[in-house]
Amino acid sequence: MVLYSLLRRKSYCILLASLLTLFICTACGSSGSTGATQTSTQNQDVTATAATTALVKQITFPSSPTVKLSAATYAVTGQIKNGDSSSHDIYIQAVLLDGLGKQLATSTIFKVEDIAGGATKSYTIEGPIEDIPSQSTGLQARVSVVKVVAP
Repeated sequence: MVLYSLLRRKSYCILLASLLTLFICTACGSSGSTGATQTSTQNQDVTATAATTALVKQITFPSSPTVKLSAATYAVTGQIKNGDSSSHDIYIQAVLLDGLGKQLATSTIFKVEDIAGGATKSYTIEGPIEDIPSQSTGLQARVSVVKVVAP
C-alpha cells in the first residue's frame, strides 16, 4: 500500500511537470508567431507607403495657382492633374506666402473628388487670413498633395 502511494505521487509529479513544460513551450511558440505577424504587417505598411508615394509623384499642377484676397479671407485657385490611369480622390493643402516668402496662412486639407485617370480638374481653396499684408503684390501660394486615395 505504501509503495502504491509513492508511485501514485511520483506519477502526479511527472504529470504536473509535463503539463508545466507543455505550457511553457506553447507560450514561447505563440510569442514567436506574433513577432512574425508584426514583421509581416510592417512590410505591408512599407509597401503601402511606397505605393502611395508613387501615386503622389503622378499628381501634378499644370500651372501656378493664383491668389486673391478679399477682406479677411483668401482664395487659392488652380488646376490639378491625375497622372495615374485610375481615378482618385486627391487631398491638397495650400500655404499662402507674401512677396518675401513669409508664411501668412495655411489652409485646411481640401479634397478634390474623383479625378479620372489622366484628367485635369480645377480647385479653389478658401480660408481666413489674420495678417493681411499691406501690399497684395507678390502674394503666392504653395500647394502640395497630402494624400491620394481611390474613391
